[in-house]
Amino acid sequence: MPELAVNGQVVKTANAMKLGEELPFMTALSFAGRGQVYAPRTYNVIAGSYLAVNAYAGSVSPTQLQATKTRLEQTKTVLESTDQAQIGALSREALLGDLFHAGA
Repeated sequence: MPELAVNGQVVKTANAMKLGEELPFMTALSFAGRGQVYAPRTYNVIAGSYLAVNAYAGSVSPTQLQATKTRLEQTKTVLESTDQAQIGALSREALLGDLFHAGA
């Protein structure tokens, strides 16, 4: 089932889809007081994939970067532990989201 999450909280869901089916995802960038800056763009997201959308309007705070680093280190520790219960409890956000955020 498609989900849209903001800061880890699911804000929108849609009906279940078949793996490989395409779902249009539209973005439009605007800044407060300046109106829309870039024309909307639509991307097809493939059902079963994970898409991270990052918007940075300047620099990222060192506190936020440290928090992401800490979460990545915790995830690495769990994966290296070979504890199947802990590994099974990892979320998609822990496995993919933090890596995508760090890469952006």
